[in-house]
Formats: sequence, structure tokens, C-alpha cells
Amino acid sequence: MLFITSGFIKNKQIIFSIMLIVFSLKLYGIENDVTSDKLSNTINTHVSKWNQNSNTKGMFISNNILAPLNFYQESLFSFTMAFLTNMENGVSINLGYFFTPYISLENRVSIGTLSDIFFVFQYHCGGNLFFINLITQNNYLKNKIVYKRMKEKQSIQNIYNYFDPLDYGLYSGTFLKYINLYNYKTEIHFFHIVPYVTFGYLFKIGHILIDLRMNMTIASCSWSSLEHTSPGAGLYMSPYPELFIIIPTLNFDIGWKL
Repeated sequence: MLFITSGFIKNKQIIFSIMLIVFSLKLYGIENDVTSDKLSNTINTHVSKWNQNSNTKGMFISNNILAPLNFYQESLFSFTMAFLTNMENGVSINLGYFFTPYISLENRVSIGTLSDIFFVFQYHCGGNLFFINLITQNNYLKNKIVYKRMKEKQSIQNIYNYFDPLDYGLYSGTFLKYINLYNYKTEIHFFHIVPYVTFGYLFKIGHILIDLRMNMTIASCSWSSLEHTSPGAGLYMSPYPELFIIIPTLNFDIGWKL
């Protein structure tokens, strides 16, 4: 009788243990589903945030704020300002458009005078590629793969940070610059077409844009309105190749995203 009772108690313990294990597995499954739903909702929320709040499709306008200080008076200050303004002077306006969070197109115009002799008109056209935004956007496109890899290793907060959109970034681009330098006294026009590459960083604070950029000349093609002259072209990595073989120019723009 004692043996039968003891066996019954042991069987109850085994059955209870099995039931406890089954209940634990079900509870884990429910919690795992809840966690998965939270992670999925987090990703979807921030994909939506990306589409609404980042640099996705929008026009902007900016100004090279140092350009009015660039005037030629054969002084060290003016010579330095020429490099700090990307050779732009007078009134400078930049009108651009973000086609995606990582591609922008710009049209720059500057009009000014150099001393009492020269009038200068410049037109720049080109585009920039934002590396950080490109990487982030690609991560959004691959969010299902990333989600599977990260859900067991990362917390919800880490995934939030991983997918949080960036409204600024490192970029590079290519531009073509047209220059018309007019001499008031001789009434001769000097024309230049200059391709160059850009490297910069764009800060975005609300609608305010702060653009720090370095420009590197690649080549130049020049001609004039003077009769019996022929155009010339060459590879140059400096606006003053007779003084510096390789030297970049800079510009500092402040703008507004419309």
C-alpha cells in the first residue's frame, strides 16, 4: 500500500513538472510574440518617421555668406577670402532640391565686381551624394533582414537608435562652373568652364541648413571675346596653378529648407 501511494505521488510530481514546462513554453512564446510585435512596430514607426521628417524631396535656398567680402584689392585679406568663398563674390544665391534623402541637385549663381575693372558672373550646376543617409536608407530597405539578425541580440532601444533617421551628413559631389569675367575698360569678356568635385558636411537644425564644403578643381577650359585668339584647356587642381599646384577652395553656406 505504501509502495502504491509513493508511486502515485511521484507520478503527480512528474505530471506537475510536465505541465509547468508546457506552461513556461507557452508563456515564453507569448512574450516572444509581444517582443516581436514591439520590434516590428518600432521599425515601421521609424521608417514612417524617415519618410516624413528627413530630407526626402524638398527645395532649399542658401547663401555663401562670405562672398560679399571677396573683392580684389591686391591684399593678403582679399587673396585669402578668394579661397574661403570658392572664388565667388558679391551676391551669391544657391537654389537646390533634394530628390531623395541622399541625392541633391544645386544651381548656384554669384554676381559681383573685382575692383573697378572687372565684373564677374558665375553659374554652378551639379549634385551631391550623402553617404550617411544612403547607408541609412539602404538599412531601411533591408529592415526585414536586419530585424531577424538583431531581434535576439539587441534591445528595442538599440534598434530605435539604429533606425533613427539622420537629417545631416557627409557628402561628395561633382559640379560644372561657368565664369564670365568682363573688363569694363577694354570691353573684353574672358570665359571659363571649370569642372570640380565637392566634399562637405551638411548640418540640419529644423529648417536651417549649415553647409561646410571643400571644392577641388579638376580642369579648366578658357577663351575670350578678343579676336584672333584660340581657346585653351588643361588639367588643373588649383585656381592659381602658377602659385599652387594643388590647393582646394572652401565655402560656408547658410540656408533654409522650404
